[in-house]
Amino acid sequence: MTFPLVGGVFRRSSGWMRTVARTCGFILDGSRVLQEAERVKWINFRQPVRNLQVRLRFISLILFKLIMPAVAAALVPLVLTMALAGMPASAQGYRLAQPKTTIFEAVPGTNTLMAAREAVRAWRAAGHSAEPATIRLAPGVYSLTEPLVLAAPDGKEIWMARDSAKTLISGGTCIQRFTPDQNGLWRAVTDLRFEQLYVNGRRAIRARAPLEGYFNITSVKEDKLPNDRARITIGVPAAALAALTAAGGVALADVQLLVLHKWDTSRYAVASVDAAAGTLTVEGEQMKPWNPWNTQSRFILENIRTGLSQPGSWFLGAAGEVSYRPRPGERAPEIVAPMVGRILEIRDAAGIHFQGLRFQHAGYQMPAAGCPPVQAAAKQGAAIELDGASGVTFDDCEIAHTGTYGIWFRHRCHDCRLEHSLLADLGAGGVRIGEPDIRYDAGRATDGIIVDNNIIRGCGRVHPSAVGVWIGQSPDNRVTHNDISDTFYTGISVGWTWGYGPSLARTNLIAFNRVHQIGQGVLSDLGGIYTLGVSPGSACVGNVFYEVRAHDYGGWGIYPDEGSTGWRIESNLVWNCTCVAPRTGGAFHQHYGATNYIANNIFALSSGPPMQATRVENHLSFTLEHNLIISSNADFFTGPWSQIQFESRSNCFVVSGRAGKLFPTGDLSSWQQAGHEAGSILTDGQFLLGVWPDVTLPRRSPAAAVGFHRFDPKQAGVYGERAWKQLAKAKPAA
Repeated sequence: MTFPLVGGVFRRSSGWMRTVARTCGFILDGSRVLQEAERVKWINFRQPVRNLQVRLRFISLILFKLIMPAVAAALVPLVLTMALAGMPASAQGYRLAQPKTTIFEAVPGTNTLMAAREAVRAWRAAGHSAEPATIRLAPGVYSLTEPLVLAAPDGKEIWMARDSAKTLISGGTCIQRFTPDQNGLWRAVTDLRFEQLYVNGRRAIRARAPLEGYFNITSVKEDKLPNDRARITIGVPAAALAALTAAGGVALADVQLLVLHKWDTSRYAVASVDAAAGTLTVEGEQMKPWNPWNTQSRFILENIRTGLSQPGSWFLGAAGEVSYRPRPGERAPEIVAPMVGRILEIRDAAGIHFQGLRFQHAGYQMPAAGCPPVQAAAKQGAAIELDGASGVTFDDCEIAHTGTYGIWFRHRCHDCRLEHSLLADLGAGGVRIGEPDIRYDAGRATDGIIVDNNIIRGCGRVHPSAVGVWIGQSPDNRVTHNDISDTFYTGISVGWTWGYGPSLARTNLIAFNRVHQIGQGVLSDLGGIYTLGVSPGSACVGNVFYEVRAHDYGGWGIYPDEGSTGWRIESNLVWNCTCVAPRTGGAFHQHYGATNYIANNIFALSSGPPMQATRVENHLSFTLEHNLIISSNADFFTGPWSQIQFESRSNCFVVSGRAGKLFPTGDLSSWQQAGHEAGSILTDGQFLLGVWPDVTLPRRSPAAAVGFHRFDPKQAGVYGERAWKQLAKAKPAA
């Protein structure tokens, strides 16, 4: 039960009345007190007798007309709660006056959330179809053996926790009776099959080879099979062959091969090993001609018994034997295996609000046909999936320990929100909005989704090619003030049309996000933000992108890829974008696109040239003006800039400690004579203040002379209470 605070309504009444009202404000009906205040406010308190009468009347009002009824109203639900404790959820509904809702108490257990849902449905069927309801979860674990499905009858509901920190909705089950052996392993036997495991609240490492890093493929041979299938044989180094041979024939059937090739990953079961030839073979989809495996590709072997030497690692054998090597100091393990792929499904429902709930342990199991490559892991689902949802919100929630994405606003979702929530330790990425396919019928495309003030980190733990936030064929969305970090591929991906064909990804706003620790040298051809297709009215504004690192090539901060058109890219800070092959890292790279406007950004200190472009086209590709472009070890530009159609003017170029050719034709003067950079200047960076990435510029910096307007990078990222902002800065446990 909630009550309005009424302190402050007695602005014109006496001080002692204000004190009484504020003291009792948590149980007073504000309108009735205000009426009494209005009735007595003109009393002259210098008249003792009448003043005493007024005071007695006021005390009487508070005591007999307000406090006692309010206390009684508060005690009735409390008594009901005590009386209903332990009873089925269907019996646990009671009415509250303020706000007007009926609360249903859910109790921990297996699938008890379904019982709470059915209780509300039964209540509504009894004549309360238009009334709101609240399902309140008592502290404890709510285990699911199947997804909780909410549909049209479940609209106008609030799902909330009494104590968020002590309430968990889990798609997993605890594995019991682990016993230590003489080799320091904990062992148990189970009839369950799973591919992720969590020990004492942390993701355990699936036993792998090599223990760190990757093996390199030495050769590739593809034999095509019917139905677009193929038998792929790769040469492997001696260390990989030794690990496979030691695994033995029976255990070999449980080993999975994960291949990393440019921006994609492929996962298949190992079919056979030829020790004499030094090869292993898998069966899967035919390789894509635009991104096949080759000798630049790397791989790891997972669920291989010989990888159990690493603390925190685990292995599941074909006979159900689970082995776990504890981390130093680990005792009394709570070991959870995910059993469901989705925790929550919302179908054709409106006005459902989730507050302070924690969702964990949604699993992923590789299909028998394997997991072929798809950019951004775009074929993977999510722990929470919504179709046909309208006005559904998630506030102050947690989604963690998943095998796929965290949440997906998929088909026909409108005006939904994800706010002030933590998405962490994710098998794929954090948030998906829309679909890969274009929905031409009005209302069928997802739109109007707000993702604001969230922490999204620890992506790609099963599918490394996933992204922090993915927007497909979906318009009018807002991704703002999020902290996105610790991915192996791109931070934010917008659009799903390669080239200038039809696209629904328009008027999307990506603003004031802090995106960092992206790529981490694992995959290639990635960006802090990556865009595709024609996107009129879309904007990337006020973001901070930094610590972006690719493997083979292409660690870019802002990356408009194929057909990116109509973007306004303004007042972003991009810093420290690099690559294992360092010359290919850059702050900005446009593969090809049209009419993009790039202004007032800080592009700083990449390992390669900060400004990069690739394709020459017969239209205006972009306009570049009022930017601060900083390089200390490379030219400012790379690519066919002398042939690309673009406009560039009034930029401030900063270089320190390097002379020679800085521009495509030599120095700035010659580049200006070629028709570029009118009004631009070249200077050094001594005027920058602060520590990267949160640098500032003095009011009279050289950049101001070219029309650069100062902005504060610290405005990007999450906002609100100090603890929330500190959580975004904290480094999670490995």
